[in-house]
Amino acid sequence: MWFVFALLAAVMGTFYALLARFLLKGKGDPMAFALILQFVTALTILMIMPFEKVSYDFSPINMLLIIIVGVGTALIAKLFIEGRQMEEASNVSIAAQVGGIWSILGGAVILGEALTPYKIIGALLIIFGNLLVFLRKGKIQLTKGMKTIVIASILFSTATFGDKYVLRTFSPALYNVLVYFLSSLSFLIVARFDFRRVRKEIALQGPLIFLASAVFGVGIYLFEKAVQMGEVSRVFLVNNTSIVLTVLLGILLLKERENIFRKIVAAIMVFIGAYLLMM
Repeated sequence: MWFVFALLAAVMGTFYALLARFLLKGKGDPMAFALILQFVTALTILMIMPFEKVSYDFSPINMLLIIIVGVGTALIAKLFIEGRQMEEASNVSIAAQVGGIWSILGGAVILGEALTPYKIIGALLIIFGNLLVFLRKGKIQLTKGMKTIVIASILFSTATFGDKYVLRTFSPALYNVLVYFLSSLSFLIVARFDFRRVRKEIALQGPLIFLASAVFGVGIYLFEKAVQMGEVSRVFLVNNTSIVLTVLLGILLLKERENIFRKIVAAIMVFIGAYLLMM
């Protein structure tokens, strides 16, 4: 069942990635966009709560992890949004797989998950797929946008280990409501409760910013359900098989046609790598 949740999360992730790139391309306030995203995500998951059996354990270690992940989620959201402003959706989707390498190593070291030959081969394919994307004029070059996405991806996979621990005694909906409200509060504190930036961003982006945030919220809930039921490394990388769909739709819908052949080859390599990580 974890596989179904992870796959559905991947579809929602693709939809969000395309919407976010459309909204953020060359415009917008990353801080205000991230605040709206986090708050609407929390509200979306709050509406799911009545349909889920609520469980919780407010132990000191769980509370500490919820606070750390909540604040960390704010930083991750800001980095991803800044990266999406600078890079094509297809490139972001591929570069975000780097965090999967850490999810494998961390899953083995921290959670005791098996490190199989298939996972090692899959990790290598993901690395080589990313190197194709980083290739510029015959040299491996990381642009500022790509560096931002890679850092955000690694932080996201690290936060997932905290998710896995807390979700042993927490229902996914309640956990994510707490995390994303904390994340929203973090942005408000940093922005000094300047709601003018939020109103300006809503005026700029229109209703689509709420649609993108709601889609993101549903995707996050599905992802956490998968994490609750399966291995972090496998869930993380099944979810990220959305890369092929994102690359193809980015080419078709967003006209991201620079280095098309290289992108498609990289996407296929990363997809195969993610599949091997499931074995």
